[in-house]
Amino acid sequence: MHPEWYARFVKSRRCYVNARRLLAKHSAEGALPDLESYVEQKRDASGWRMALEMVQYAGDTHVSDAFLGDALLRQLHDHACDIAAWSEDIVSCAKGLPRKHEANIVTILMRERNVPLECAVSAAGTLVKQSVEAFLATEEGLLLVPDFAADHEVRRYLRGVRDWIAGSVNWLYETQLFLGEKGNEVRAFGWVFIPVPP
Repeated sequence: MHPEWYARFVKSRRCYVNARRLLAKHSAEGALPDLESYVEQKRDASGWRMALEMVQYAGDTHVSDAFLGDALLRQLHDHACDIAAWSEDIVSCAKGLPRKHEANIVTILMRERNVPLECAVSAAGTLVKQSVEAFLATEEGLLLVPDFAADHEVRRYLRGVRDWIAGSVNWLYETQLFLGEKGNEVRAFGWVFIPVPP
């Protein structure tokens, strides 16, 4: 694999370690980040940026440095991370509300908007939906660039990113880690049916 790919992967790993450390420090101090800070930290702390770097490696795709350095691709990666990370945050509430000072999109929305759990879960679901729409619009924008649209490897890479998102979200329903035996029910009817404890 190309040395630039390895350098990007190492950088994303370093960002992962730093973000995990920062979130743990905040938690130990009893502080939750604000929503904007959490969103940026979670993209790194979730490990999903590292996973996205693996899409190129696993798919054995050879895309140009111009494509990999494009600002729209960075936005696409941000949206992909948000979809996966926030979906995981939402379903993790099925096992009970995170500890008071444990950062989670739901607990942060509860605090910042002063709303109960059900409203925060719904708001988080809306954020995921908006991220999906933003992902699709950004992907479309990338494919409006003539050099990218004509490149078979770029299209393969984008399909790999889509597959990665689908795989990560489907895993949340298929594992019994969060939803137990109710994964298919929640998948069919939506997060409103997540069995949130009283």
